[in-house]
Amino acid sequence: MHVTGPRSEVRLSGVLCGFVSWWCVLIAIALVVSPVVHADEIIDRVMAVVGTQIVTLSDVRMVQVFGLTNGPQFTDSRPQATGHGPQAAAADVLQQLIDRDLMLQEVEHYAPPEPDPSDVSRALSEVRRRFPDQAAYDRALVDNGIDDTRLRAFVRDNLRLRAYLDERFPPPPLPAESEVVEYYQTHPDEFSKNGKALPYNTVRDDIVTRLTESRRAGLIKDWLAGLRSRGDVTVVGTGE
Repeated sequence: MHVTGPRSEVRLSGVLCGFVSWWCVLIAIALVVSPVVHADEIIDRVMAVVGTQIVTLSDVRMVQVFGLTNGPQFTDSRPQATGHGPQAAAADVLQQLIDRDLMLQEVEHYAPPEPDPSDVSRALSEVRRRFPDQAAYDRALVDNGIDDTRLRAFVRDNLRLRAYLDERFPPPPLPAESEVVEYYQTHPDEFSKNGKALPYNTVRDDIVTRLTESRRAGLIKDWLAGLRSRGDVTVVGTGE
């Protein structure tokens, strides 16, 4: 086939992207229904297809077991599951991973600089410290069919995403003093101790931080909603 002209190129590109995306969905479905033939293998299955990326059950488990649900990498745009391990609801984690993949695909368009290897190692060390000892950490890797390289890659992408969000969504202007006072007066339970209200001047900076972070989170939430509306997402599993 001979195709010329920018409009034809755009049309052909769209067809190819759609073709690739549908193949990902078909592969995902095939993996879900395929039987596991070896008893000693780690059972995995596809939970969602985000564009050309696949989110697996082992991805969900990795986030749960290694305590990766909370943090800037997922932004504050969705309710965060509390705790680590089984306490972090699998369905919530699945949605967070879908959001993460949508954002990472956007990051790839701008190719931000790679995080410093020392920063990646430091972040990975923080993950290890969530376990009582190295043996427990190694056992968690084996039990969940995950190796250190895969976990390091996940942490690396978290840092890339954080850097992108920091650049795209810098801290908004500080709230007016009247807004800070209003928040203090309308949220008395948040600023009391032993039934007594804490002095305004001792909590003012905390209120400013809360209001600023809330505004930034709102901007990210709106941006992410746009990515969701334009993205190609197919949920295959429930995360349970």
